[in-house]
Amino acid sequence: MEVTPLVLNLLKCICIAFTSLWNGQVMYANIPEANALKEININEAIRFFPVYWPKAAKLISPTSVTALLLDLAIWWLTGEALWLVAAGFVVMNTLYTLLIVIPTVM
Repeated sequence: MEVTPLVLNLLKCICIAFTSLWNGQVMYANIPEANALKEININEAIRFFPVYWPKAAKLISPTSVTALLLDLAIWWLTGEALWLVAAGFVVMNTLYTLLIVIPTVM
């Protein structure tokens, strides 16, 4: 599949924007929000987290899927391994959030 350089550069810019947005969302949920929940009363955390997380997941999930698909598409179009590495970071950070942060807070 041949893509013009202009379209490819535009796709790269969109991918970087989505990956940055997703990274900011996940880091906010992982670092300050998780630590804040640890600091408050356990009853408050139990009451707050089930309300907070589904709403956060609705925002984070589409962004992470979009970033992952764009990373993979650009890697497929260009063959540049760094885009595959970026996709790996999206997967690793998502797994970290799901397997380590959420069970720690809940």
